[in-house]
Amino acid sequence: MGGRGLIEDQLNKVFLSNLCPTLDSWIEYGNNDRERTKKALLRYTLGHLVAELDGDDTPCYPEEVYLSPPLENTLTTGSIVKKSDGTHHVVMTPACDLVTRNNGNTNVNSIILAEIVPEETVHKDLKANSDTKKKLKKNNHKLCFHWLPSMAQYQLTQFPGGYVDFRKILTVPRDSLESDFEHLEMRIAPSFIKDIVARFSLYYGRQGQPDIEPR
Repeated sequence: MGGRGLIEDQLNKVFLSNLCPTLDSWIEYGNNDRERTKKALLRYTLGHLVAELDGDDTPCYPEEVYLSPPLENTLTTGSIVKKSDGTHHVVMTPACDLVTRNNGNTNVNSIILAEIVPEETVHKDLKANSDTKKKLKKNNHKLCFHWLPSMAQYQLTQFPGGYVDFRKILTVPRDSLESDFEHLEMRIAPSFIKDIVARFSLYYGRQGQPDIEPR
């Protein structure tokens, strides 16, 4: 943190090593379209910062799983909502379908949601012992579940965490989502929601194989 901290050091590195050599191009882009260039510079800088972490296998802290609150709290893949009955759900609709177009509309009128089931419910149903619980939280025991850590200790979110259950899917009209669900000020961070979407697709795309009787 601070002017001499790691974040500032990495930003300086990107500026000197990557932006400076191409500065004339960025100035030209800025003169032609200021707002577009602002966003492009953010993407460019963030891309280099994220690349610094490629291959890093250091375990993450639970807080890293979420953007809470996100800088822009628009509905997207990974947004977490709370139904009027108290259940939590994660938005699984592809992000490209949720982008607001120039006419103010999106590509979809309904939203796909997957329910987040409490940890104790899953553990009880599976009669999970300590070893099974560890495997569940590493997402390598049951393909239909994906673990999300609790954020209940933070006053802003009070999200209890649990397991995304790919078998418990809801499709709700966009209007119903606004009226029947509370849009929490949090969403799953991009690096984590990608894995959830991949496992969700794998769960429904698996084919299975007939049993083969050995000779």
